[in-house]
Amino acid sequence: ARHDLAIKMFSKAVALDELNAAYHYNIASSYQVLNRPQDAIAHFRKAIALGMSAKDVEDFIVQNPVTATCFDRIAAK
Repeated sequence: ARHDLAIKMFSKAVALDELNAAYHYNIASSYQVLNRPQDAIAHFRKAIALGMSAKDVEDFIVQNPVTATCFDRIAAK
């Protein structure tokens, strides 16, 4: 729930290691929650371009807060 702080921290992490796909994925997730789709898309694309494998993407998708909420609603039904 502290996505502004997450963006600040992951921005620093990306600046130190811009080739880390996980950093890009995580900052994109926070941008998505804060309704900043263009920023989110740019970082999701970068994560994929950096070779995030299908398995990695699946693991990260499940961790995404928006996706997790959807999964919780599905499980509740």
